Amino acid sequence: EVTTLSNKTIEKINTIFTSYIKSERKIIVQNRVPSAKTEKYEIYDITGRLINEKSLNGTNKFKIDAVNLNKGVYLIIIKTDLSILTSKVIVD
Repeated sequence: EVTTLSNKTIEKINTIFTSYIKSERKIIVQNRVPSAKTEKYEIYDITGRLINEKSLNGTNKFKIDAVNLNKGVYLIIIKTDLSILTSKVIVD
């Protein structure tokens, strides 16, 4: 299965906030659309390989453990009940 980014996904990039906290080795994710319930996240490396995925219980703010991630650029795909959101995060 191939996953690609659509124009609809690109338009929604500003509705999600991600930040890498180096001291904690965690990625903070916050969906800024209060009416959207987060169902799942996926992490892809820069080559498009799926690194991690997890189903969620509708929370809009959560932390992802980054201890096992190598330094690099990752795409975080957030699937909500309303849309699919994409954000880039740099792990260093």
